Amino acid sequence: MQTVTDSAGWAELMAAPALRLDAPPPSASTYLSGVRVDSSGYFRAAISGLEALREGPDGLSDSDISDSLALMGPEGPVELGMKGDSVWAKLPGFSADESGPWLLRHPSGTDTLVFRGVEANTPPVPVEPAERFADRAGHFSLRFAPRPVRLDTAMCSGTVVMEGDTAALSPALFRLVENRLDVGPFPPGASVSLMVEPGGIQGEEGLSTDTLEWRLSVRVPSDYGAIQLVLDSAAHASDGAVIWLLLNSSGAPTAHEVDAEGRFNQLLPGRYRVVMVQDENGDGRWSGARPAKGLHPEPVLRWASEVDVRAGWEVEIAPEFHPRP
Repeated sequence: MQTVTDSAGWAELMAAPALRLDAPPPSASTYLSGVRVDSSGYFRAAISGLEALREGPDGLSDSDISDSLALMGPEGPVELGMKGDSVWAKLPGFSADESGPWLLRHPSGTDTLVFRGVEANTPPVPVEPAERFADRAGHFSLRFAPRPVRLDTAMCSGTVVMEGDTAALSPALFRLVENRLDVGPFPPGASVSLMVEPGGIQGEEGLSTDTLEWRLSVRVPSDYGAIQLVLDSAAHASDGAVIWLLLNSSGAPTAHEVDAEGRFNQLLPGRYRVVMVQDENGDGRWSGARPAKGLHPEPVLRWASEVDVRAGWEVEIAPEFHPRP
């Protein structure tokens, strides 16, 4: 990371090119796309290029990226939301005739927001595809925009089917978590139907107008696999802490963490990679070369490059490298 001051006077942290284990590092570059605003001042856009910053053992976390973003308006900083590559905000004092300037800082620079048109204000609507399966915690979650401010649970309903028996869902399972509708938890193996009637979700400028319905299934433990690391503690002893990273087939880090027994649990079938980082300075992440301190990059070791996980199976893997005697 390095500090750079641009022509707009922003002092910002710029990311070094992301390290990949199997390819030359890409050049990190981000830019805005899909910039839109409605008559209420609700702004949203996408920041392209963030995936390159997230890749590899030294990839930036969502928290790192969020800290590098900022939105400045005529009256000062504006709260900015982020999920994936999407950003959004309510622009205070926005006017279609005259407002701004609005400056958005992102990892590669600072852009002035230019709105080529003002859309009609809309009530909260889903802005991502609904998943066909509940998440690992047995919940259904879906992002809405503009940001909902209230959920009328009296207009929410659903059913759970388990082994041929049907039961009604409690409205208390429906809740708003920031800009997401969250429902659950559901029991493993259940088939779930959810419905929110018109007017059930309220935004700052109006109520939802459509009947919203979803159907999903809940996985059972046998739908998942696991990876067990076979570690010879004497041969692979390290003076510092060790960080284990589980990467997907494209090399992007997953959210899975290794447990105390060296196991990655609740893995969907597919191909994975395992990487070990020797965290010599104990900061909880990979650190590159620090010439001013005479320090080399922290060692990154490919533990296993291709691990095929099957449902209901646990795969034991030994390292592909051998430490020096």
